[in-house]
Amino acid sequence: MNMDHITRQHYGVHPTIHTNGIVPKGPTLDFTTPHGREALDNIVGGYAG
Repeated sequence: MNMDHITRQHYGVHPTIHTNGIVPKGPTLDFTTPHGREALDNIVGGYAG
């Protein structure tokens, strides 16, 4: 997954919405690290998704 490409595509194809042409730089996301969703089980009250 190339987030830089996705971000530039999203902001580049909508010039009428994103009129200033600013493309956000970050955040840098690492999709290979554990997400930690299991920790939310206690907070949400057992919602398994």
